[in-house]
Amino acid sequence: QAEQYSAQQGITKYATYIGFCAAGDWVRFDNVNLGSGYTKLQVRYAKGLTGNRKVEVRVGSTTGTKLGELTTTFTGDWNTYVTGSTTLAGASGIKTL
Repeated sequence: QAEQYSAQQGITKYATYIGFCAAGDWVRFDNVNLGSGYTKLQVRYAKGLTGNRKVEVRVGSTTGTKLGELTTTFTGDWNTYVTGSTTLAGASGIKTL
C-alpha cells in the first residue's frame, strides 16, 4: 500500500492512497521483503493531467540501482483508475525501495 511508506518528499498522503506526485518527488519503503525475487510491479493509479510521467523503482535511494520504470498515462480523470505494470530486474531479498 503506497500510503504506508517509511519516508517521502513532496507527496500528499490520504487515508488509502498518495497523490499530487510531481517530478522529483519520492516515497521510500524500508525493509521490503522481496523473497527469492519479483519480476513484475503493478501500480493502480489515476492521472487527471495529460502528459506522461515515470515511476522509478530504485534500491536504497533516489540515485540507487534502478530495478524498473513505469510510464503513467492520462486516465481521463482523477477518479478514473487503471493498473499499469512493468518488469523488474534484480528485485530479491530485503531491500529499501
